[in-house]
Amino acid sequence: MFQVIIQGRVQGVGFRWLVENIAKRLNINGYVKNLSDGSVEIMCDCDKNKLDIFLNEIEKNISAPVRIDNIIINNVSSDKRFDGFTIRF
Repeated sequence: MFQVIIQGRVQGVGFRWLVENIAKRLNINGYVKNLSDGSVEIMCDCDKNKLDIFLNEIEKNISAPVRIDNIIINNVSSDKRFDGFTIRF
């Protein structure tokens, strides 16, 4: 499982809905949510290859005013599994 932190202009611009749509299209389970520091957290229950495809699709499909400045990827050990992909508020 991967935790992805996206930094930049990613809140209040429809970014979470874009992420959700791409994740569902790629059959990735997990969630996306805003963090208090202005970044967005994505939890992905998938392998590294699918994660790379997912992140490439996100970057390919963003449009102004969304701006990605940095992507941090952490491999997370967890027994928790997700059913589908959701936006958390």
